[in-house]
Parts: sequence; C-alpha cells; structure tokens
Amino acid sequence: RRDRVIITTKSTIVEEEKHKHTIYHTFTISVHNIMNFKDAYNKYILENTETVKQIEGTLRTCLILLPGGFQDNACLAEAVQSAIALVCVYNNYVGAKQQVGNGKAETVQGGIIPPLYALPSCLLLSSLRCCELVAEIASNMYADSTVRWSSVAFIELIKAITKMRLLSKIHGNILTHQTIPTYTPPPSLPPPPSSSPFSSSPQAKIPSQSMDADFMLGGALGRTEKTTKQRKTLMDLSTLPPSSLGLSAERKNTLMGLLPPPPPPGYLRRYVGESLYVCRSLVYLAMMYWKGRAAWGPWFTSLSLEISSLFLLYTSGPLSPPERSELRRRIVSLLFYLIRTPFFELLCKSKLGSAGNRLRNMRGLGLLLGPIADYYLAHQKYYFF
Repeated sequence: RRDRVIITTKSTIVEEEKHKHTIYHTFTISVHNIMNFKDAYNKYILENTETVKQIEGTLRTCLILLPGGFQDNACLAEAVQSAIALVCVYNNYVGAKQQVGNGKAETVQGGIIPPLYALPSCLLLSSLRCCELVAEIASNMYADSTVRWSSVAFIELIKAITKMRLLSKIHGNILTHQTIPTYTPPPSLPPPPSSSPFSSSPQAKIPSQSMDADFMLGGALGRTEKTTKQRKTLMDLSTLPPSSLGLSAERKNTLMGLLPPPPPPGYLRRYVGESLYVCRSLVYLAMMYWKGRAAWGPWFTSLSLEISSLFLLYTSGPLSPPERSELRRRIVSLLFYLIRTPFFELLCKSKLGSAGNRLRNMRGLGLLLGPIADYYLAHQKYYFF
C-alpha cells in the first residue's frame, strides 16, 4: 500500500510538471507571435503611411456621426473613439521613433519630434489623454461618485509624476514635448549618382606603385591624425557652436537627442514655474474636494497658479522658439477657463443651449452643428472634457 501511494504521488508530480511545461511553452509561443505581429505591423505602418492616415481620417469622420455619440450615457461611443485614438498615437510613435533613429529633428510640417529619452513619457501622456474621458464616463455610469473622482485623481497623479520625471530629465527646462506629433513620411529623394571606378575625380585616383615607402607611410600617418582630429564624440558635438554644425541652436539641441539639454540660466525660476504648471491639476482637484465643484475657489486657484507659472517662465531668461511656442499655447488655453464650472453655468450654459436649439432648426448645418452642441452640453459636466 505504501508503494502504491509513492507511485501515485510520483505520477501526480510528473503530470503537474508536464502541465507547467505545456503552459510555459504556450506562453512563450504566444509572446513570440505577438512580437512577430508587432514587428509586421510596424513595418506596414512605415511602408504604407499614406494608406494608414487615410483610414484614420475616415474612421474619425465616421465616429462624429456614430449613433449614441451625443447622448448622456454614450460610453460605448467614447470607448470606440478612445480605441481609434490609441491606435493613431501608436502609429505616430512608431513613425517618430523611426525618424529620430534616422537623425530627423522635425516633421515635414515643421513640428519638433521628441528626443529618444522623452518618447516613452510622451507615449504615456498621449495614451492617458486618449483614455481619461472614457474612464471617467465608465466610472460615473457603473460606480458611484467616489470611484469616479478616485479614478480622476489617479490619472492626474500619474500624469503629474510622468511630467515631473521628464522635468528632472531635462534639468528644469520648459516641457515642450508632451505629446507625439503626427507622423508624415519624408519626401522621397532622388538616388545619388553612381560613382564609376574609371572616373577622373580625385577620390578615384589610385596612387602609383612606384611611390616611395616613406612617403606612403607619412601619408598614412597624416590621414590617421586627420581622422582622429575629425572624429568627435557626442559630448564634443554638444559643446560646438551651432554655426559650425550648420544648424540653429534649437535644431542642434534636438539632433543631439541622446543627451538632455543643460540646465537653463534661470534654473530655479523655470523649475518652480513648471512645477506649478504640472501640479495645478492636483491642487484643483483637492480644492474641489474641499469646497465643491460649484465653488469659485478651485476656479480662481487653478487660474492663479497657471498665471503665476507663465510669469515665472517668461521672466526666467531668454527662451528658444519651441519654448515660446509652448508658452503661447498655454496662454491660448487660458480661454478654456471661460467654459469651466462655475463660470460656464453662470454665463455660457443658457446661451449655448439656445444656440443649439437655433442650429437644430437650420437646414443643412443643423444636422452637423446641432449634435455638436448637444455633445458639449452632455459632456461638459465631466472633468476631463
């Protein structure tokens, strides 16, 4: 009987080991297939960029008129839009990574591509921007208000931590890279002229065999010394003036994307200004939790923090063109405070509702503009909208 128990135990152990091996083998094959699919998909994106962009534009246009997209409980429509936006973000990430690997600093439209050290952070921030609204809508529909505001605070905390980490990487400079630009393939260049070995160019000339050995040795040493002088490391190139590289200061720093920029002259003011800009959303949520969303305290606190951040950044020293462009974008974004609660309920809600009613009665435009007004009124109560 004891021998039977031992044999049964051994057979059970063997079966468990076989089962574990089968699971591990299946998992390994699945990961391998996923990586192969990822590589094939990335290759397809880079080779068929125009087709991918046309498909993305068509899907976005069709999603505007998606049934139920302008209703109050349209979680499915928002989920589909978020999924399409995530695919577009990943496509732009693949293209941006390819362009940075090829030494490109700008897109065809002139947008600056984030350097390699900022691409993962930009991918995370762009992905959160695509998913934050649908996460809030889903938590509001299927859970209570506590879960909703907890999810909002969690997403804002992840965004703040990501931006602060990126701020520490760039040594307190202004966060000009927070999203991934739209990828557009560069125009194809004509092939370079083929060089013939029988051409009479100086590069094609072969030294005579009757040259003196000492002369040949001296020429080799001279070429070695010249090559050593011309071979610059990345740190050497980062210290050269922009004129020696034929680039502007901004493009030179972008092309040296493997190294973060040095600390700016007004390091402390810029670091404090950027920290205020990053943390203002967390302060706004804390004030709403304390005072309520309908109170004016959170509204004035967030606006004052953003204005203080702009003042510190503008008075911190000279700014590069990308930094000035980023600050101009932030100044324009101050207009969104006009459609935030409680300012929106006080002055804009009734006017927008009456405008939506008039648009619905218009022929032609009412079919498109009327649902947009309904969409805004239905989603304005959400924080991330």
